This record gives sequence, C-alpha cells and structure tokens, in this order.
Amino acid sequence: MLTFITLGVLIAVGIVILIINGKKWYEDWIVPVVGGFVVCAAIVVIVLGVSLFTIERDFDYLEERYCNLMEQVEYVDVDNIVTDANLRNQVLEMNNTIAKHRVYCDNPWVGPWYSERIGNLENLTW
Repeated sequence: MLTFITLGVLIAVGIVILIINGKKWYEDWIVPVVGGFVVCAAIVVIVLGVSLFTIERDFDYLEERYCNLMEQVEYVDVDNIVTDANLRNQVLEMNNTIAKHRVYCDNPWVGPWYSERIGNLENLTW
C-alpha cells in the first residue's frame, strides 16, 4: 500500500511542477523530464493496480493447491504413482511459499501481494 501512496504523491508533485512550469516548456528541460516521470509513474500505478484485481483468486488457488498437496502427502504410502522426489520438491516449494507469505504479508511496501491467510497455513511435513 505504501507503494501506491508514494507513487501517488510523486505523481501529484510532478503534476504541480508541470502546472507551474507548463508555460515555459520550450525553454525549460524540467517539464519534459518531469512529464516523462509522471507518465511512467502513472503506468506503474496502473499495472500494479491491475495486478491486484485477481490477487484474491490467486490466493484461493494457492490454498487449493495446498489442500491437494496435503492430500497427496497423506496418501503417498498407499499410492506409488507420484514419485517421492517430485512430491518432496512440491512440499518444499509450498512450505517456502507459506513462509514467504508469512514474512511479507505485514510489509508496507509489498504487503498487498501477500496473504496473511496463506501465511497462517500449517507447514506440510514429509
């Protein structure tokens, strides 16, 4: 969230600079530089905002993958279709993902892209 606030403030400051120096754009190098920065920052804000549209569905999908993997771990002794090495790698990857969500969910810069719900899942044991 802090990312959006910072970029929003920078865009607002850039627009103010453009308004103040807008009448002298042909004499001054500030306006093209600040204008380019404002456009780039606005594009970044739009892209980051769009990435958050489906983030809850991504968290739901990750939780479903966790449930499926937990079921595979429970029945691995019964079913020899899944190889042990592949399943171990999947368990390790899922545990790393859970740990990453646990650590980053409270971060003010990247927190919106990580879920506390995913971070609170129990680590899988092999």
